[in-house]
Amino acid sequence: MPTVHVRSIECVDDTGNTYWVEEFQDIREHKPLSGKVSKRKGMKSLALRDGSPVNFIDENTFEILKYDRIVRKV
Repeated sequence: MPTVHVRSIECVDDTGNTYWVEEFQDIREHKPLSGKVSKRKGMKSLALRDGSPVNFIDENTFEILKYDRIVRKV
């Protein structure tokens, strides 16, 4: 199942450091017994540009696990 890049989100922490959070989404193929194959959106994931995992808190807030740091969308 392929994964596509959805968007890049510029974020800052409380000290003013900038981080780029990358959002990815899995694309799944749905193959019915009859009819044509369709693509459906699957699970989303977040990571920094260096690949470090990021947790979603809300639409504007994320947690960088590697640094135990909360960042907010600019």
